[in-house]
Amino acid sequence: MINFLAPSALFGLALLAIPLAIHLFQPRKVRHTPFSSLRWLFQTEQRLARRIKWHQILLLLIRAAFVTVIVLALARPQYYGGGKAEVVERFIVLDTSRSMAYRTADQKTPLETGREFVSELIMRSRAGDRTAVLLTNSRTQILTSLTDDLESALPAVERATTGIAGTDLNTALATVQSMLPQCREDARIKLYFVTDNHQQSWSPAEVQAFVTDAKRPVQVQIIQVGVMSPRNAWIADAQVRPGGAEGQTTVVVDIACSGEGDQRRQLHIGDSSEPVDLKPGGSRRVTFSIPSIDDPKKEIIEIRLEPPDSLPEDDVMYVDLSSGGGLRVLLVEQATSRVPSLRPGFHVNVAMEALSRRTGNISVTMKSPGNLIPADILDAEVIILADVASLTDATLSALEARVKAGAGLAVFLGPSVNREFYNTGMHDPLHPQDSLLPLPLAPVGEPAGGRPVSLKNIDWTHELFAGLLDPKLGDISVARVKRFYTFNANAINASQVLAWIEDDVPAVIEHALGPGRILIFNMTANDTWSDLPRRNSFIPLIDRILTFLGSARARQFTADETVVVVLPSVNEGEAIVVEGPDGTPVQSTINTVNGRTFVRLDNISQAGVFHIIPGGDTSRAVPLIIRPGLSDSIPTPIDTELLGSWWAPADFSVVNADRELEQLSKTTHLALSPWLICLACLLFLAEMYLVHRLCPRLNPAVTTMLVSHESNQSSETLHRTVNHSS
Repeated sequence: MINFLAPSALFGLALLAIPLAIHLFQPRKVRHTPFSSLRWLFQTEQRLARRIKWHQILLLLIRAAFVTVIVLALARPQYYGGGKAEVVERFIVLDTSRSMAYRTADQKTPLETGREFVSELIMRSRAGDRTAVLLTNSRTQILTSLTDDLESALPAVERATTGIAGTDLNTALATVQSMLPQCREDARIKLYFVTDNHQQSWSPAEVQAFVTDAKRPVQVQIIQVGVMSPRNAWIADAQVRPGGAEGQTTVVVDIACSGEGDQRRQLHIGDSSEPVDLKPGGSRRVTFSIPSIDDPKKEIIEIRLEPPDSLPEDDVMYVDLSSGGGLRVLLVEQATSRVPSLRPGFHVNVAMEALSRRTGNISVTMKSPGNLIPADILDAEVIILADVASLTDATLSALEARVKAGAGLAVFLGPSVNREFYNTGMHDPLHPQDSLLPLPLAPVGEPAGGRPVSLKNIDWTHELFAGLLDPKLGDISVARVKRFYTFNANAINASQVLAWIEDDVPAVIEHALGPGRILIFNMTANDTWSDLPRRNSFIPLIDRILTFLGSARARQFTADETVVVVLPSVNEGEAIVVEGPDGTPVQSTINTVNGRTFVRLDNISQAGVFHIIPGGDTSRAVPLIIRPGLSDSIPTPIDTELLGSWWAPADFSVVNADRELEQLSKTTHLALSPWLICLACLLFLAEMYLVHRLCPRLNPAVTTMLVSHESNQSSETLHRTVNHSS
């Protein structure tokens, strides 16, 4: 069976009209040469004309064959043995996230192996098959929609490079889902995911939703291209703490480690360094005391781990020393009891008091919804709602405006919540991404069987949980939840879920509203619905929550998210330029709303310190710190059986890329283009030979030979005639 990789090139067969037109319509020019007598050349002229006509037909056939062979070669025909096969609609997803650049000595990176596999798979497309090629990291790019012409996809695949964003294969599922209606009814659907397939790549709810919504059988094959036992260490977090010795600044750095075997690294910050011993699956906190810096241009310092490992991007982190000022926190709790220990926000308040005594950089204001005024909200940098039933229109408007201006918001749900208020006042069904609540609340539910369940599928690489895998403090995964709000499974965006209670019930949801960050906790802030507030990890978790929600003021973001920054003061009409870490301009979107100037950055491809420069005045430059996506910092492959249970009942398999390439090489497959090019060369040489040897214009010897031969025959005839007359 023969298939063409570039069938559109067959339109070039129309070029066959060119040699045909030349032979049919080329004007015949007759050149007259005077002779003393043409009597004896009459027969020669007739026979010569017949020979020229035969020569022209032969040249026409050779030239037409040459054009045909060249066009067929450009169409890149492939021969496959085994006869006619079932028609397949294929979706090839190539992972281009940061972990695909994992490099070990004398080995290819996962991306290099993946590119080879995808190219080979494209080359082996069968007649009738259609293929779509997608590149994905935290976002998905469509290289080609379903087509049987993959000529343009090969160069794009070969040029594919890794970025600094983390892996989120769920975005590819959403893209493939939107393309399934284009599939033919009689075709089989097959998905190839070419990835290192690590633990943070998938979400069970998203996978199961895809299988359910596909509404037809789907064959899924994971092409494993990653290292089987990867190891990595990374800087999980760094915070500036006030209250150090005079002239000194305290910086607390958290380092995490994954993989097999202990690691010993050197941690550097400024001119200081300290050796660090790391255990797999654990974390280490290191505290530095460095000289304070008064120069605003030098307030951002670099922290790095040496020597660099196989994923060096997360071995470097930048910290703004000016971000260590007191964080203003507003805690709003429902007045459910006069006993302080029974109030919804009691455990959160105790945790913040402990953190404030240790760091001295947290200022907490407590309010109830009844005595809350808009000024309280507008003055806060982080707002925490603990089981709040509802808010007045004025405070709700102030809350939305404050978050859109860059404040952080944490919402702990609970039994006092007015579901109607949350679903109508805080959620907009037409624009959920522009709402404080990204999805509506369904009724309160309990785990199956009525027994409390533990949190699962926690995103340990997210900065909210990074470093909480400590053997002593890392007990979040065993926290028990006994009640929660249910959600419409179709409305859940799995990429926003940081932890799950059940496969379709999120525990923690991350949401962005402009430059502000929002965390939704599907549990109470006290121990009414879960025992998390009584766990050892609760105080460190509150510390992470405050750091994460307050990071907008420090202008620290990750490459996985869309960056939105509010500039403090910009004159009307001023040009704003964003420079990357290397000093080159970066594409940005500038908007002014209600007198505030917003700078938006999408698809960030570099990590480091960016600068937003208004009016070309570098003295007014606003620094912006971008970190690589940390979801790829744990590149350990996911358990195959667990992933297979998520994909059930789909036909699912995980195969090694090298073995699959070996299997592909055993199939009868022959690229015909090189042979066709050789045939075209032979036809070209034959055409040149015929033109030179048989064309009277280029080879006058042909005419001379014929004239001489006919003259001799004519002389013999004349001689016989004369003798007969005699």
